[in-house]
Amino acid sequence: MRRLILSLVIIGGCLPLSHAQTVESSGTGSVTTVDLSANFNSLATFDSLVNYTEGGLSIATPGSMEYAPDQMGGLDPTEDYYIYGGITNPYNAYTDISVLAGTLMSGVQFNIGNGNGNNSESYIWQTLDAQGVVDGSGTFSVPLYGVVGFSNSDGFAQLDIKTNTGFNAVAIDNLEVQTGSAAVPDSGSTAALAGMGFMILGLCGWRRARRS
Repeated sequence: MRRLILSLVIIGGCLPLSHAQTVESSGTGSVTTVDLSANFNSLATFDSLVNYTEGGLSIATPGSMEYAPDQMGGLDPTEDYYIYGGITNPYNAYTDISVLAGTLMSGVQFNIGNGNGNNSESYIWQTLDAQGVVDGSGTFSVPLYGVVGFSNSDGFAQLDIKTNTGFNAVAIDNLEVQTGSAAVPDSGSTAALAGMGFMILGLCGWRRARRS
């Protein structure tokens, strides 16, 4: 009996906890508490963006540099993060956003534009969990310089984004990040654990009844 209960406990401990999928949305709301932020006001034309960091965040794009100040126009009269991805390979690499300390992000939001000046530009995105596994991906379109957000209650380690064009020409400003996560078992795992608990209780009751 003890061996059976021990086996059930071991099996329960091995049940995987599912990881929530990242959700993309238009407008504010993905970040409720701003823990880290970047406004890119110190960037100058032709500054390298390969390993750019600001405000505890890494916003890096392989083979790219800051192309032109104030791509966002009247939205922000100062600098923004606008890559010129056509200088060296890879021309269409993602722009990667992560926390320098390695902390998970539960929410990210920012104004987004593009060097094409296209009001209906398509963007590609994906997020990676702490193991580097993709836990969300897709495409979206928002009005030029509108706000886009990404959220995941379990947190994600990295957000990758680029324009859905021949080379990445994304522009980002007013980046806000909320850190932390609260991972919980999914309903399936919870139900399985509860089921095993009832099974153990039933077996114990059956054993007592048998002895009596």
